[in-house]
Amino acid sequence: LRAAAAPARALTAQSAPAIEIPTIATVVNTRQAPGSDVETIAVTGTHFSKTTTVRIVAPDGNVFTFGANSLEGRTTAQLSLTASLETPGTYFLMARNDTGTFSNAMKFVAVRR
Repeated sequence: LRAAAAPARALTAQSAPAIEIPTIATVVNTRQAPGSDVETIAVTGTHFSKTTTVRIVAPDGNVFTFGANSLEGRTTAQLSLTASLETPGTYFLMARNDTGTFSNAMKFVAVRR
C-alpha cells in the first residue's frame, strides 16, 4: 500500500504588524505649584503605544529618559508625565517606540516662577 501524496499548499509569509514611529504635535508644560520645579508635561501626537518612552534634553545638555511606566493617560494620540525641571530655559522632548527611532523633537520652555 502507498499513502496518497498530500496536495501541495502554498505558504504565505506573514509580516509582523508595523510599529509606527511616533510624531509629536504639541508639548504643554504646567507648573504644579508656585515656586515648585515640578511640572506636568502633556504631549499630543500620533503613534504612541504601551512601549513608548520619552526623552527630555535639558538646557544644560542633561538627558532624562522616562520609561513607559512613568507615562500617564497614554493613548495613541496623547500622554503626560511629571518631571522636575530645575533649570530654566528651552527643553527638547522626543518619544520612541519599539522601533528604536525617535520622533521629531519638540521644544518647550520652563521658567522660574
